[in-house]
Amino acid sequence: MQRNFVILSHGRSGSTWLVNTINNIGDISCYGEMFRDRPEVNKDEGPQLPLFGLWRRESRGVRPWVTYRYLNEIIYSRDQTTGFKLLYVHLLRFAEVGLYIISKRVSVIHLIRRNILNSVLSSLVAPKRGKFHFKTGDAIPDEEPIWLDPKTVLRKIRSIDRKTRRARTFLKLLGPQQRLEVYYEDLDANALNFKVIWIFSAPTLKKIHPCHSLRKVERKVRRRSF
Repeated sequence: MQRNFVILSHGRSGSTWLVNTINNIGDISCYGEMFRDRPEVNKDEGPQLPLFGLWRRESRGVRPWVTYRYLNEIIYSRDQTTGFKLLYVHLLRFAEVGLYIISKRVSVIHLIRRNILNSVLSSLVAPKRGKFHFKTGDAIPDEEPIWLDPKTVLRKIRSIDRKTRRARTFLKLLGPQQRLEVYYEDLDANALNFKVIWIFSAPTLKKIHPCHSLRKVERKVRRRSF
């Protein structure tokens, strides 16, 4: 059974890692961050389609209709279960995407990073490295110490918590069989925890072992930062 889906998450919460893992299966396609601010830059792995900003320049129409056509291109252009990544900020900026999800009954995987502090630190450290994601085999540059304002960190933590609660409020508009909430830490700790995602998004898939081609660096950063 084909069950199209959206991965809804805040940035630096493991969403790119989850997209990469899903695309290593072979029977599911998952697009990356299709509504990002810089449409001319698409470095996501997996299926390729022009990001919305660029696609809109080349297509006729106005929002929300042009957005609906674009989402149809994502969701229904492949003869297999298909999804894409959607950040909280883009759901807020493109409200018609939320309406599309509701009207088309697109399933939503709500990915949350339980440790919000790690998410904040990751967002602050990554720009210093000059790269947000590293693949297996990539050389990771040495980290330089960064100075953090406690008030700024606390403000960012509260902001992420507030956005997460708003996302949960939106998801209440969907049926219970249409939404799934998972935690990044649980998926990272045990590959068996991916089973709930396979059952939710592609119940006909045979048993598989999840794998990805990204290299994690958070643990190294944390040890050297404290």
